[in-house]
Amino acid sequence: MLSLGLHPRLAHLILKGRDLGWGQTAAELAALLSERDLLTDRPGSDLSLRLQALRGGRDQGIHRGRRQQARTLARSLTQGPDRDPKQTTPIGPLLALAYPDRIAQARGGRGRFRLSNGRGAMLFEEDALAGSAYLVAAELDGQARESRIFLAAGITLEEIEDVLGHHIETRQLVDWDEARGSVTASDQRVLGALVLHEKPITDLDPSILQQGLLAAIRRRGLDALDWSENVRQWRARAELAHRLDPDAWPAFDEDRLLDELERWLMPFLTNHRRWQDLDRIDWLSALKSRLDYARQQELDRWFPPAIELPTGQQARLDYTADPGPVLATKLQTLFGRTDTPTVGPQRHPVLIHLLSPAGRPLAVTRDLKSFWANAYPEVRKDMRGRYPKHPWPEDPIEAPASHGVKRRG
Repeated sequence: MLSLGLHPRLAHLILKGRDLGWGQTAAELAALLSERDLLTDRPGSDLSLRLQALRGGRDQGIHRGRRQQARTLARSLTQGPDRDPKQTTPIGPLLALAYPDRIAQARGGRGRFRLSNGRGAMLFEEDALAGSAYLVAAELDGQARESRIFLAAGITLEEIEDVLGHHIETRQLVDWDEARGSVTASDQRVLGALVLHEKPITDLDPSILQQGLLAAIRRRGLDALDWSENVRQWRARAELAHRLDPDAWPAFDEDRLLDELERWLMPFLTNHRRWQDLDRIDWLSALKSRLDYARQQELDRWFPPAIELPTGQQARLDYTADPGPVLATKLQTLFGRTDTPTVGPQRHPVLIHLLSPAGRPLAVTRDLKSFWANAYPEVRKDMRGRYPKHPWPEDPIEAPASHGVKRRG
């Protein structure tokens, strides 16, 4: 390959073409692709027209100087004659030896293709090759999303299988059919990003069904799952524990949970076939399975779902609020308390939403002592006229906590 002095793709084309008995044609194709296009009338992308012109089978629309350069180069590169010049020249299969990553498969409308490297490519609709099921793209404009094909040759599926069989892989694809709301599976033969052959699997075993459901969850996201408020709150508590101490607690964000579905959710998918079956899953137990029992107890201790108010009542903490956790309670229930509630070993302060007797927001604070000293006098002045039946003491720190109206007497 080094002795040929060509791009490795073209050197490989020449040597493999010689081994297959097409030494002269391989050299001619390499010469054509090494020089500027010898056709000046732009008749389309088909390389067979260029090969015909190089061999003298065409006289119109030819740049004679470029043709002579290509002929000279081809003679110097030829590694041996073609085995049978009378046979149809296998231009496509030979090009595939140089460009296995540019096998193009038709997709969508006329002239639109997907390359085996995963990129899109196109030909003008009037191009003679635009209706091909498969072709090999030898020259492209290099655009990232959808390249324009300048030079190409047709190739059949059988020729692809014959020439690039060692690149073709067999795989089983399990996916989710959104329209039917069920799992699908198929055996596929693929060349890079191209599916060359696909056969549906109709008798799905449980492991395939589980993989399909996991694929559906990854596609739809965790928000599509019918989680109860209790489950959402537990996950938010675990997420906060991780944020405050990532070395001690595993992550519970969406990316991590989706990446590790096989580990924590797979055991709960027995006999589940459709999306509706997911409603039967005990999601709280599934999420808790990512923590051992001691860790679950520690989470409840350090990040409790509720705290006790000075009134003796339990008030729920909202860990899903941003930024959480949030304690929303009537202002009078915190009379007598100066320390702001905290969670976690780090004593992370709770954000307190202080509410009026009617449940409307009055203030938001993470420093209860500062609120009593600085903001409460103004709140008292404004609220005592609106809610005269409720206590508004001058000194809230010394006043007893209350959940209702003032006591008589």
